[in-house]
Formats: sequence, C-alpha cells, structure tokens
Amino acid sequence: MANTREGDDRQRYLDRCFEFLKHVATLSTAAALLILAIYREESFKERLLALTLGLLGLCVVISAFGMQIIATGSREPPPNRRTFGEDTQDAMILLITSTTRAVFSAAVIAFALAILSIPFWYATLLLGAIAVLLTVLLLFVRWRRKRQSSTNESPEEGGERSL
Repeated sequence: MANTREGDDRQRYLDRCFEFLKHVATLSTAAALLILAIYREESFKERLLALTLGLLGLCVVISAFGMQIIATGSREPPPNRRTFGEDTQDAMILLITSTTRAVFSAAVIAFALAILSIPFWYATLLLGAIAVLLTVLLLFVRWRRKRQSSTNESPEEGGERSL
C-alpha cells in the first residue's frame, strides 16, 4: 500500500512540475511578444531588452525540454532503449524547474531594470548578485530540510530516508 501511495505522490509531483513548466513557457512567450510589440518602433540598442528577450527564449526552450522529459518518462520505453531511473528523472526535473524559475526571474528583473534605465553593466552586476544570493538561499534551505529530516527520524523506527 505504501508503494502505491509513493507512486501517486510522485505522479502528482510530476504533474505539478509539468503544469509549472507549461505556464512558465506560456508566460515567457507572451512576455516576449508583448515586449516586441511595445518596443517594435525602437531599435534594440538597449542591451537589457535584448538580454530579457534572450532569457525569455531560453526559458521557453528549457521548459519545453522539461515537459518532454516528463512526457516521455511516463510511458513504457521502446525495446533496447536505456531509460533513466525514477530518482535520476526526479533530480533532472527538479533541476530543470529550478533553472526555469531562475531564468524567468532573471528575465523579469532585467526587464524591470531596462524600464528603470539602469546602465547595462550595473544591471549585469545586480543580476549576478541576485543569482548568487538565490543560489545560496536555495542551498541553505535544502541543507536545513535535509538536516531536519535526519534529526526527526529516530534510529528505532528503521524507516528509509528519501532525498
């Protein structure tokens, strides 16, 4: 019974990741089209606008790749084809959704900086600092969760830890 519950939880996780990637791809496409429509009269001298469009395009590509991994991983593979294990696939999906979130956030921040007319080099330094800060924050949260799960599990229970 526990195995069925874990399978249901995993499927819900994959469904949520798929929906997240789908919505981020839709938002990125709409934002890119809106930016192009608004700034079509201006030449793209603004490097931040070009950076924003590049990040939005990258976000769409990464999201589509993640959705393809989820979709192809949910069916029986053809014969003579290697497949990823569930743990590997889950780790890849986590990495892809985290990367997509970070790239989309960077695109929104870059666009906001372009609207505020912040010089490109200042904006690049600010985006880099924000990326480093978010990465450190994410690693800290993962470390805390891992530490809490290991302290909450007593040796008498004999249960398995999931990462």
